[in-house]
Amino acid sequence: MPMSTVEDTIKLAKNGQPFKSEEQAQQELKKLELPVDVWGVFPHDGGFAIRQFAAVFAESKVAAKAMDDASRAKAAADERYFFVEFPPRSSPQDSEKVEVSWQGIRITVSREVKVALPEKYLGVCDNAVQKVFEPADRGTAAYRSTGVVRRRPYMKHGPATREDFLTQWNEGNAITRRTVVAAGGRPHEASQALV
Repeated sequence: MPMSTVEDTIKLAKNGQPFKSEEQAQQELKKLELPVDVWGVFPHDGGFAIRQFAAVFAESKVAAKAMDDASRAKAAADERYFFVEFPPRSSPQDSEKVEVSWQGIRITVSREVKVALPEKYLGVCDNAVQKVFEPADRGTAAYRSTGVVRRRPYMKHGPATREDFLTQWNEGNAITRRTVVAAGGRPHEASQALV
């Protein structure tokens, strides 16, 4: 199957330039009798062109991905990292490891081990609280707030770098991969630090 060329996805005026007005492009589209469910008129290089919807959609998808990648890169450049340590289990209900998720990306951290984490994950930990209430005096509200319990407490040891975080991320992924393979499973291959 031959590859499509630019000429297959865009039609310009006879002089090879964009149409000066949208009306001219619409008239040419009717004259060429192209299917209107495949072709349409779109702004192009200061004028208008007849283009395939699929090509316009593909270009907008590429542009959106480039913008997303640029904003991720900027956010990563501005991100601060810290060495932290999560305390040992304080009750049988506490998990053996601490899991912290940010926008669907989960990090599992061992307790009592100094690890580098991005500030956004520490923000998740700071906001993981449970309010504590006790009965109020008679004649008032049924309960009154007596404080909060932090569900993901940690101790901050100082600043870290993105490289510190990525090194530990990759080491953790290797451990997880080995564990999954040892259990007879197949590890996910696209495990990259998106943070």
